[in-house]
Amino acid sequence: MFFVPLGIKVTVNDVEDGTLSPGSNNVKIEFVYYDPDVIIGQSMTTEVFTVDAQVIEINTVTVAITAPVKEAAPVSTATVTEPGLSAGEATWTPADDKFEGGKTYTVTVPVSSTDIANYKLADSVEATENGQNAAFDPTTGKVSYTFSPLDPRTVSSIEV
Repeated sequence: MFFVPLGIKVTVNDVEDGTLSPGSNNVKIEFVYYDPDVIIGQSMTTEVFTVDAQVIEINTVTVAITAPVKEAAPVSTATVTEPGLSAGEATWTPADDKFEGGKTYTVTVPVSSTDIANYKLADSVEATENGQNAAFDPTTGKVSYTFSPLDPRTVSSIEV
């Protein structure tokens, strides 16, 4: 007995174009083949295999960003160390062009999954920013951290 393959159809998340949707990870493979030993008109056969892959929930987010330094411009690029996640553009409050002494600054970094088919943020996430405990808002997917106030003093001279 032999089979003549006629085609393969792959469907991801019940969508033929492969579009992924959050929380769903179904892959259906259909093999269509011709069996010459079966009566004509009934020789086309389709076998369907469905695979449900496990989505990994991420419950820890580690964000790194350049901390405020007096007279330096705020940095808007942050990094996330966990696989399947990326950091968006950081925003600073207050939104000064340069960090000022005596002020306290809070940075907020949006975090999202880069691979929604395999990774998603858990409902409860422990976040750190620059090694310090940070706040995570599950409704917005943002990590926030408030840095200690910057030293208001300025060095006016140094004697050696």
